[in-house]
Amino acid sequence: MTDEYRRRLYNDAVAYLISNSNSFASFADFLYTVTLEDGPGVAATDGKKFYIGLEFGRFNTAQRAFIIAHEINHIVLRHPWRGLGKDHYLWNIAADFVINDVLHMREIPNIPLPGKPITIAEILGKAEGNDLEVPPNAVGRILYDPSLEPLPADEIYKMLDAEAKKRGIRDIIIAYGKEGIIGGGDIIISSHQQYGEDNIRRKEEDSE
Repeated sequence: MTDEYRRRLYNDAVAYLISNSNSFASFADFLYTVTLEDGPGVAATDGKKFYIGLEFGRFNTAQRAFIIAHEINHIVLRHPWRGLGKDHYLWNIAADFVINDVLHMREIPNIPLPGKPITIAEILGKAEGNDLEVPPNAVGRILYDPSLEPLPADEIYKMLDAEAKKRGIRDIIIAYGKEGIIGGGDIIISSHQQYGEDNIRRKEEDSE
């Protein structure tokens, strides 16, 4: 269970999110009842719980609302399960690009990105900086690249994996982590994912 300080920050952000987004208002019951645990960094999910880090407190309420929307999309898009068998680090980058693009361009365009955008060209070391708008009160950096839309996470992962294999896994880490990437490492693969994607899908089909 998370401490009262982090829980209060979380609840305030949830209230802001559901009052500013009709699509996320439908998740209100889940958001207010999901198990919260203390965690490192900013925030993370294993598909069942939310982990709230002390760095969550560095952001204002609107920014924390964006971060919560980001985490719930990892669950909706089944990223913890779909990451099985993939390089965890690269899968997290690919999934974060997809989620942040969808959130900013379609789902909650009225809530600004919480950090300065970093593009895939920067991740791959093919560019230094970008001309994307920096949101007000930006804290750290966030994986956001509208040129990737509408590529799914699996296709972005293939791009990253191919480049990593060509140059060596560590060589791909050019910009990632330099200024603190929001959401970096926020997909947690835990024991309950070991059932595998096929078994999860079979359970859902049986319940329909």
